[in-house]
Amino acid sequence: MLPIRNSSGNICLTCPCKTLKAMQVTKLDHLVITVKNLDRTITFYTRVLGMEQVTFADGRKALKFGDQKINLHPAERKFAPHAENPVPGSADICFI
Repeated sequence: MLPIRNSSGNICLTCPCKTLKAMQVTKLDHLVITVKNLDRTITFYTRVLGMEQVTFADGRKALKFGDQKINLHPAERKFAPHAENPVPGSADICFI
């Protein structure tokens, strides 16, 4: 369990804590998945799931569906920021 600071700034190791101030997440900004094969991943998500391929920031690839976006990180090419040891199939999520 990760330590969480309560409203007094003290670390609370037992949750739920009555004085804990929760963040208010309003939406999902994006999801990032680390992929072994970028082309195969794009083909699957566009042909099978109907997502749209988009290119952004220095040629990076993403998949859009509705108001959502999945950023694709090829395992062999690390983008900053990234997980310490990104492996194909791993993911991270960004909330706003």
